[in-house]
Amino acid sequence: MQILLPLIASFIFIIIFGIIQLLFFRLFNKEWWQKVWIKRAAWGLPLIGILSVLMWGLGEYYTLDWLAYPGAIIAVVAFVLEMALIISLPISGILHFIRWITDKIIKPKSPVTTKIDSHRRLFLKSTAAAVPLVTLAAGASGVVSALGEIKVYKRTILLNNLPDELNGLRLFHLSDTHLRHYVTLDDLENTLKRASEFEPHLTLITGDVADDLNLLPDALKLIENLKTPLGSFACLGNHEYFRGIGRVIKLFEQSQTPLFVNSGVTLGYNNHSIFIGGVDDPRRMGAKNTTFFKSAIDK
Repeated sequence: MQILLPLIASFIFIIIFGIIQLLFFRLFNKEWWQKVWIKRAAWGLPLIGILSVLMWGLGEYYTLDWLAYPGAIIAVVAFVLEMALIISLPISGILHFIRWITDKIIKPKSPVTTKIDSHRRLFLKSTAAAVPLVTLAAGASGVVSALGEIKVYKRTILLNNLPDELNGLRLFHLSDTHLRHYVTLDDLENTLKRASEFEPHLTLITGDVADDLNLLPDALKLIENLKTPLGSFACLGNHEYFRGIGRVIKLFEQSQTPLFVNSGVTLGYNNHSIFIGGVDDPRRMGAKNTTFFKSAIDK
């Protein structure tokens, strides 16, 4: 079951980051931790995340999209909110500490200084509360934005010594659609319609096309129907390996879109030649693997 790895990873990350945000509440924001509703919310966030991953897993196992889809969405939201708290709670803790220090050092001596002191304490208290609220709101809005419409836009690429014959060549670059829950074939079709307005000459697909490989054949057909004059070409992403590289290769072989793995082809455009090459994928995140990419480019 190809979905098992992301499910396990999501489960582990939600637990780890959930424990960290609980510790940050207790260590850096003891005053808040005394409030029952905050304590319940802090414990509830990782618990909701864990339950959502279980929903996601059950939905995937029994092919119930109505269960898997909300489970996956809630899991992402829980993780993002945990991250937001981990970033903001130490900052709030520092503000609480500053307030405590100033209360100890600066003692009010008159009604005027008492009023100034109360304003200062209110400012620090409000700012401390605002920091996590702002990060939580930013995290939630980021999730909403990520689940929104795929962005299609024009970007000019400047290349030194570009032959005049290639000036104005328009490339349609499609990447990381991850077709499954968050992006559907309808979303892809809408994206292609908007991309067609730019009248691209060439389509380049740079990996992570479908997290559900059952959608890959239809996705490739939709992309091919864009009918860019120079055709469409693809290379691998790490998710092609996660989902099953053998099946991915077979599905590409059954399509009209060549899949380049340390290979390529020379095309002709406007009486000039262009080499289109695709490298393999290192299959893991982390530091740049210079040796891997140099070897791939040399090939």
